[in-house]
Amino acid sequence: MYYTRTARAKWVLAAGLLAATVLLLGLGSAPPAGASTTFLVNSTSDEPDANTGDGKCFVQNASCTLRVAIHKANASPGADIINFSIAGSEVHTITPGSALPTITE
Repeated sequence: MYYTRTARAKWVLAAGLLAATVLLLGLGSAPPAGASTTFLVNSTSDEPDANTGDGKCFVQNASCTLRVAIHKANASPGADIINFSIAGSEVHTITPGSALPTITE
């Protein structure tokens, strides 16, 4: 099968986008060995943690924001996992109101 240079570039771009999506969603890798806690981000909001000392990723009504997940993962000993499961089939965008916490571990 013969491809033009443009068609080949489109296939390479599509393959690259698919690989990046798999990596971002965590489908291409197993959890780190010895992961201590998994945090599930299920909200696109940027609300801070309501209870900083509880070790749970809840803001309101059982929602977990990326900001809180990073904060809790930093406070949890050992390697942690942050997964995403935001309801709806549309594209989701998380827009932080300020810089997210630095990932320290």
